[in-house]
Amino acid sequence: MKPRAVGLPREVAAPQHFIDLSSGHGYTSRPLKAGGTGLSDANPERSGAHTGFAMALRICAWQLGIGLAGSLLWGLHGGVHAAVAGISGGLIAVISTFYFALRAFASGQDAAPERLLGNLLRAEVMKWGVTLALFMVAIVLFRDQFPPVISVYAACLLVYWFALGWTATDTGTRTG
Repeated sequence: MKPRAVGLPREVAAPQHFIDLSSGHGYTSRPLKAGGTGLSDANPERSGAHTGFAMALRICAWQLGIGLAGSLLWGLHGGVHAAVAGISGGLIAVISTFYFALRAFASGQDAAPERLLGNLLRAEVMKWGVTLALFMVAIVLFRDQFPPVISVYAACLLVYWFALGWTATDTGTRTG
């Protein structure tokens, strides 16, 4: 048995920290609020933080815009059939992202961490299934015009990389 220091309680709880990715200057660690999980703020509007579902809708809107722009470019190059094939690639990205958002954030961001993780994993696997099914339909419909489908879909996926910067710049620049 170890000797105990005089005057110190038996169990001193270490402050719990989580990685905060919202600051604009890299990874930081900050203490959790009492009773908090660190997954979301009690009042996201106050701090300018986006909820997961709101961010997913923003991603969907950008993907739709990129899909329409890509479809327009393919339409100018290859005609109406290429434009329709291009918009189908964009819609595959939008539909799969929206489906993921509905499934992943169904229980809200303040749910237990185990439930959030389970929702995220199930939503991602189901998103793969939805994407695969939509691509199978696109292959059947646009067998001769598949480059517009895959290229516009790939362009829409670039939005995810830009979204990583949105969270850092949107929440790190507000004062209040």
